[in-house]
Amino acid sequence: MAIIKCPECGQDISDKAKKCIHCGKVFVEEEIGKVFVVCAECGAELAETDEYCPNCGCPVSKNNPVQKKSKRTPVIIITIVGVIIVFSIIGFLVIKMNANPVQKYIRLFNGNKSEEAMSLYNEKIEGNTELINVLEKQLNLEMDDIYKQYSRKKLSYEESIKKLENYLINEPSNDYARSIKQKLDDLNHSRIAYTNAVEAEKSGDISTALKNYIEVIKEDESYTDAQTKIKSLTDTYKSQLLAEAENYSQNKQNTKAIETIEQIISVLGSSEDLEELIEKYTNLKSEEYVKVVVEDKSETPMDSSNWIFNNYANFVFLITNNSDKTVVGVEGVLTVNDLFGKKILSMGCDFTGNTIDPGASYRESELSYECNQFIDDDMKLFNTRFEDLQFIYEVTSIVFSDGSSIEP
Repeated sequence: MAIIKCPECGQDISDKAKKCIHCGKVFVEEEIGKVFVVCAECGAELAETDEYCPNCGCPVSKNNPVQKKSKRTPVIIITIVGVIIVFSIIGFLVIKMNANPVQKYIRLFNGNKSEEAMSLYNEKIEGNTELINVLEKQLNLEMDDIYKQYSRKKLSYEESIKKLENYLINEPSNDYARSIKQKLDDLNHSRIAYTNAVEAEKSGDISTALKNYIEVIKEDESYTDAQTKIKSLTDTYKSQLLAEAENYSQNKQNTKAIETIEQIISVLGSSEDLEELIEKYTNLKSEEYVKVVVEDKSETPMDSSNWIFNNYANFVFLITNNSDKTVVGVEGVLTVNDLFGKKILSMGCDFTGNTIDPGASYRESELSYECNQFIDDDMKLFNTRFEDLQFIYEVTSIVFSDGSSIEP
């Protein structure tokens, strides 16, 4: 046995000692098992060729090599301590999760144990606003992730709906789940619409293509392309149909002209110019065979001394036959509006007893309307100047001299 210096405190110890009796340093062989020669006087490392210690000058005895004692924390001790810490943390988390009803609910819920989860909810969470808010926030994040995965095409529509099923049937999540399902449905419908639009455009069905492109929503990755398509196709589509409508009208087919404008509206939506065209073709439709215009209005005031016991509004009409047959009777409704286009009243107004040849006109000045002094609308018609009134005559039936008739 040789005496060496403790590499920790420098005190004399036996080279066989496993622990310093002075400082308590424990000596453990390093993993590499390398042996070093150390000075018996000061404990400094020596090269095998050294005869004297380079640190203290003490003679070196090469017959007593001593394994260097590690100054590092032993690996095995670190490993054991690390394992203990890891298991302690895991145990703590398990205890915490079991103690936290929200985390336990989510663990049961995601483990497809809905009944147990609901039982826990009813016992530990229901009625506690703070816990409910925490739970709903966590569940909402999970549902948001389902939608996010579908929007990124990491899940199919069917897979997304399947994942959402449990959320839809459980009280803490069903309201938000319904909103997520609606978003899934909307995006799914949008994607189908885009596919249909592309196919319709390829086949030349511009109307169907536009209808479907318009249904593509902003959340759809194809939205920008759909908007570009709408812009490029709209002008061409609208121009073509407007030309068709005008051609129909020129050929006295105003019903088809109106239907064509309505087709544009069904695809592109209504606009002021399209509504004006509907009105134009509607008026022309009623004038395809006969056109009735109010040329003037005069008033005959009540005068009991002359046996006139009511006020009368007198009208002058010009009836023009636009058909290719002789007209013997016209039936219709006259609507009178004020200067702002607001309706004052409507009245039946028929023309009989005269024949009107094709292309000819007839002026009628013998028709009057009796205005009741106790009815505001009647008196408004009576007192308003002709220049401040608007007249619309709608033909409901025409009788021709050959016995035929038409209801335009």
